[in-house]
Amino acid sequence: IPSFYTSDFVLPDTKGYPFDTFLRLDGWHKGLAFLNGFNLGRYWTVGPQITLYSPKHLFNAYPKPNKLIVFELESPSNSKTVQFVTQSVLNATTIPNPHQ
Repeated sequence: IPSFYTSDFVLPDTKGYPFDTFLRLDGWHKGLAFLNGFNLGRYWTVGPQITLYSPKHLFNAYPKPNKLIVFELESPSNSKTVQFVTQSVLNATTIPNPHQ
């Protein structure tokens, strides 16, 4: 069942924030991710791209809130996570989904 998931967050009040980062969607299956209304891209468990580039100009600095929206087209696993990481993950080996 296609579903929207949203999260509001505020970056820390730290010098240097925001910075370029990558969105990692472990446990999700197939869909789109949006940061503050900008389409970061699509993700799918089939293929080598594990992270989505998230440039710093898309983030709102402290104290303004940020909104992440994930549009999942298929059912994600129960252990789905969303995190911003500093390293991209490309050309990684993907784990086959037993539900395909």
